[in-house]
Amino acid sequence: MTTERARRVLARLSAATHVARTLRSGAGWAGEGTGTVDATWDGDVLVMTEAGTWAADGGRPMRWRASSRWWVEGAALAVEILRQDVPASAVLDLGVCGAWVGRAPFVCAPDRYAVSLRLGPEAVEVTWTVEGPSKADRVVSRYR
Repeated sequence: MTTERARRVLARLSAATHVARTLRSGAGWAGEGTGTVDATWDGDVLVMTEAGTWAADGGRPMRWRASSRWWVEGAALAVEILRQDVPASAVLDLGVCGAWVGRAPFVCAPDRYAVSLRLGPEAVEVTWTVEGPSKADRVVSRYR
């Protein structure tokens, strides 16, 4: 049953064509961005390539690109991102409240990255939190 739920999440992500991203920093800055999503299948792996613009509050818009790979791992979801040219991955389990939650944060020294995912009626929401000596950031991406 949970494997089927994980597959449904990937099906929803694969249908996404747009992303809206909100960034909030514990240091006081914030920003928003939007972009397009190109979701393709490489066998059983969903490859999501994103491109768009974002701006810190009051700042000039800047271009950004991101890519991730998603797949079903047993009854869980797995995601891999490329962070500073180093792949980082996380495994998410379905929690009792219906959200998918990362088993453990991954470390990109000295920071720790954690991920969660929620299915909404109109969007798939992926939240990354970053904790470190000089970071307390939250990045929320809504895929539609």
